[in-house]
Order: sequence, then structure tokens, then C-alpha cells
Amino acid sequence: MTEPDDYETQDLSVTIRQYINIIKRRLWILIAVFVTVVITTAVLTYRQTPVYRASTKIIIEPEPFRTDGIMGTIYSIKGEYFQTQCDIILSERVLEKAVNLLKDTSPDLTPAALKGRVSINQVKDTYLATITVSHTNPESAAEEANSLARAYILYTQEDKLASSKDAFSWLSEQIAVLKSSVKKSELELLKFKEKENIVSLEKRQTLLEENLSLVHNEYMQASLKGMELETLMNEIRKIAKKPELAESLPKVINNDMIGNLKTEYHRLNIELSKQSRKFKPRHPIIVALKSQIEDIKERLTEEVQKILKSVEIEYRINKTNEESIQRNLESLKRESMQLSQQAVQYGVLKREAQSNSQMYSALLGNLKKVDITSSMTPNNIRIVDKAKAPKGPASPNKRKRILNGILMGLALGIGLCFLTEYMDDTVKDEKDLQVHLNGNLLGMTPKRKKQKQVDRIEDYSESTIQSFRNIRTILTFYRMEHLLKTLLVTSTVSGEGKTSCVAILGKLFAESGYKTLVVDVDFFRPRLRKLFQINENTGVTDYFLFGKSADEITFQTNIENLWIIPSGLIPSNPKNLFETDKIQTFIDDLSPHYDMIIFDTPPLGAYIELSFFCSLVDGLAYIVKTNSTSRHHTKKMLKILETSRTNLIGFILTHVTKTHDEQYYYKKQYYQYYQQDSQNDGRSDL
Repeated sequence: MTEPDDYETQDLSVTIRQYINIIKRRLWILIAVFVTVVITTAVLTYRQTPVYRASTKIIIEPEPFRTDGIMGTIYSIKGEYFQTQCDIILSERVLEKAVNLLKDTSPDLTPAALKGRVSINQVKDTYLATITVSHTNPESAAEEANSLARAYILYTQEDKLASSKDAFSWLSEQIAVLKSSVKKSELELLKFKEKENIVSLEKRQTLLEENLSLVHNEYMQASLKGMELETLMNEIRKIAKKPELAESLPKVINNDMIGNLKTEYHRLNIELSKQSRKFKPRHPIIVALKSQIEDIKERLTEEVQKILKSVEIEYRINKTNEESIQRNLESLKRESMQLSQQAVQYGVLKREAQSNSQMYSALLGNLKKVDITSSMTPNNIRIVDKAKAPKGPASPNKRKRILNGILMGLALGIGLCFLTEYMDDTVKDEKDLQVHLNGNLLGMTPKRKKQKQVDRIEDYSESTIQSFRNIRTILTFYRMEHLLKTLLVTSTVSGEGKTSCVAILGKLFAESGYKTLVVDVDFFRPRLRKLFQINENTGVTDYFLFGKSADEITFQTNIENLWIIPSGLIPSNPKNLFETDKIQTFIDDLSPHYDMIIFDTPPLGAYIELSFFCSLVDGLAYIVKTNSTSRHHTKKMLKILETSRTNLIGFILTHVTKTHDEQYYYKKQYYQYYQQDSQNDGRSDL
């Protein structure tokens, strides 16, 4: 059993073989296109003026620049910097400098012409660049490349020098302005100090802040003491009305006089209590004790009043002192505010003076640097390798051009072959026949080497006869299965080998022992009479028009078992003959006398009326000429035959160009197929 991989290999092999066959069929297109492209390429290549290229290699180091004196050095971006330098090289100023350098050797050179010959490329991952000039003269190419590099270097040096001069001029102007500003700001600061009598503003601020802090503390202490005295005074006023509450006051408790009076007051009360148990209330002792107690009370009240008065006096004194301290504090605050305002104004003037002074010093330092560096500015662009006159042209590369022409010619030729094949609507091989026309292949006949028309049956080549033997064999096998006594051979258009097929098949069937009759009903281009060397002019037309019998128009050929009915005289309107009912009568008159009758008819594509005749015979063989018969037109004819219920046996492919192996393959394939069918039915080949 065949594996799937084997089928895929076979399909691939068939596909490749089909491609090769397409190229073989269209080989003349491939050769014509190939020769035309190669010759055109060669002529254009050798006629083209040679162009020489010379390159100067330079190094372009990124140039540092400073944003200020603190930030340091910042390098430009490599890609953007290089592109900028390329644009500078191709700028009008640089090109004009290069042209001026070349005016002795190339007086007619213009910047635009030079720019059109220049290309600039960067060496990957380096700071190197090549300036390449293309020219028809090798020496001129080298000179222009070197001159452009020198012009570029001169431009950068002049640009840096001009930048330094501009910077020096600008710095000088700014220094003059700043010098005036420094002088003005320092004078304003001095006038302000004299006006405000400022000797040392910082010391004054420090002393004022210290005094302000001390006075504020004194004010807070006086305020707290005043609140305490006020509270104490209110309590004493309450005790003055109730002496017994005097003990609760710290001022009273700490007073020695009040303490002694209170002690005496308690002693007298105790004594009064004792004596009251002994004597009556009006007893002199009791009266004396009460008098003493009252006296003590009065003295306590007087002492409390004294204390109250002393507290009030102390409160007023403290109040006066507090107000004085508060006034002093407010005065210090105002002085501090005024001093702060002076300090702010003083600071502004002082900072302005310092800023102007610093800027003046910085610009003065930069001016000195610019003055020094302007005379010794290093150049970041240098020539590494000078251009030399090339020994050979860079273009055209003749070998490469011709090789490309060969490849292009092959590609274009093969592509045109496939395009022509795709656009070609003709039947090209048996595969086209099976795919597009869906018909059985009866056989194939080879293409004749000489295209001259054959006049005698004996003039056909052996290869042609052999191919028709295969067709005869297949038809013989077909006769074993089906009724095939009358066979009609037609085609889509004329010139496809229809008449040759009828003549040779008739000859071969006769040689096989069949009593065979060939009938020429091609009233437009009759040729059978000429092929079989029949000199009679009577034929089919005499049967239809003049009533002659079939025997009267039938003639024996010089081949045994083979008879012929010529077409006869060509009628004025031969199409009408195919529409008469006499065709069936004509076939019925001939059939009993012959084993095989083969009709040669006009092309079906030219005479649709022939379809009626096709439906009356046992079978029809359709002639298809390779690379000539249109698939589209043939499909239309097949639909007409299908409508008329014609028995289409198969197709005969003529003018086939095949290799010996392919012919053997198809011959063997068809032969084995029909032989197998006959063996299955118990039959054998003749």
C-alpha cells in the first residue's frame, strides 16, 4: 500500500514536471526576453560613462559647551550632532569655500554641482565620517573631496573665532553696564546708612531684642502681681465684715499683730465660757470679759483695714508700674518694627550691591578666559586620511550589472512564460483536457516536424500512424462494450487534424479486418478524395440532391477493406444538407454493408447545424489541437452536443509535443485500462 508521503512526493514531482513543461512550451519567449534583457544591459553598461569615487576620512569629536561656571561640561547628543555637521558640510558657505579652493583646477565648478556629487557617511560606532565625491575624473574626485574637508575645517575655525569675538564684545558691554550698577548700588547703600545713622545694624537689633525680652518679662510679672493683689484685696474686704474669716487669708495669717489679737480673742472667749458657768451675765467679771472681747474685735477690724489699705496702696503702685512697663514695651516694639524695616531696606540695598559685585567679578573672569582662549581654540575636526585618486571606476560594475541582467532576464522570461500560460485559453495537454473539459482521452498524436499539408495517406510518418494505432485499439475495446458502428469525427475549428484522423483510423480499421467506409461530409474543405487518390467527382451531394444510390457514390480505395464516399460537388448552401431527414436514411442505407463507418464533418464551431448529424451516429470523437483549441469555445460546443444527446466517446489530442517516456506512460495506461475491462468480460484484444 502506498504511504501518504509517497503521494505527496508524486504530486510534487508532477507539479515540477508541469512547470518544466510550461517553460518548454514557452521556451521561445524565455529565450527572446533573456537575450533582449542581457544585450540591453550589456550595451547600456558598456556605453555608460565610468564614475570614480574618492573619500576623505575625518574625525568629528563632539564639542563641549558650558551652560555656566558651576554646571560643568555638557556634551551634545551624538546622532543629532553628527547630522548637524553633515548639514553644515553641505551648506552654501562651506561649498563656496571649497569651490574657491578649487578655482585654479576647476574654474567652472559651482556649489550646486559639487553638492550633487557629495555623499557623507558616518563610520558606525565611531566619531569618524567619510566625505565621498563621485566624478568622471579620478584626480578631480580626490581633489574635490580633500578641498571640501579643508573648507569644512576652515569654516569651523572661523565660526569659533567669530563666536569668541562676539562673546568678548558682549562681555565687555555687560561689564561696563555692571560696573556702573555696582557703583550706583554701593552709593545708595552708603547714603542709606548715613541717613538712618546706622553704624552696626546687627548689634542694634541684638540689643533691642534683648531689652524687648526683659521688658516683656517685667510686664508679665507686674501683670501677674496686679492680679494677685486685686484678688487679695477682694478677700480682705469680705473679712473686714466677718473677722472670723481672717484666718483664711495668708496675709492675715502671716501678720503677727492679728495673730496675737486672735490668740487673745480666743483666750477671752474661753475665759468667758468658764466664768459664765460661775457667774450671771451681769456680773462684773462677765461684763469685763465681754468688754475686752469687743475691744479685741475692734482692734482686729482695724488691723484688717490697715492690711486692706496696705494692699490697695501696693495694688495701685503695681498698677502704675505695670502701665509704665507696658508703655516701655510698646515703645520698644515700635523701635523694633522700625529697625526691622530699616534692616529689610538695608538688606535689599546690600544684596543688590553684592549681586552686582559678584556678577561684575564673574564677567570680568569670563572676559579674561575668552581673551585667552580665543587665540588658542582647539579644533575638534581633523583630517584622518586624505582622498587619493581611485585606480578603477566605482560604477558601473560591469560584471555585477551583466550578472543582474542575466538573473533579471531569466526571472522576467520565466515570469512572462507563466503569465502567457495563465492568459492562454487553449488546451495545452491531457491534464487541461481532463480538468477543464471533463472528458475521456482516446489518445494523442504527435506534432509533425514538417508543417506542410499531407496529400497522400502514405505520406504520414510512422510515429503518427503508431499513435493512431493506440487510438484504434482503445476504440476496439470500446466496441466490445458498446455499439459503435458509425463514428463521427469533428472539432471546434478547422486545421486541428480532423481529416487526417478519419483517414488514418479508416486505414487502420481496414487493416485490422474491418470492412470500413470513410465518408467525407465536409462540404467546405473536402480532402479525403485527395488523400486516397480518388478521381471521381460524385459523392454525398449527389445522394442528397440528385437521388443517386449509396452504391453509385461509393468507391474502393487501394487499401483492402476500405471504401470511400467523397463529398461530391460543393453545393451553394451546404448547411441545409445537415438539417434534412435524409441524413438518417443515408446512415441506414450504409450501416448494413460495413463494420465501421467514419464520417469526416466540418468544424462544429463554424456550423452549429452539424449537431443534428452528431446525434444520429453511434459515437463522436472530438479533435482538440494542443496550444490552439480554445477551452472556452470547446465548452460551448460540448454544451450543444449535450443538448442534442450526442454520444461523445472522448477526445483525441493532436499536435502533442511529448517525451518518449511520457508517450509510453499514456499508451501503456490506456492500453492496460481497456485490456483489463475486456479480460473481466472474457474477451481479448484482436
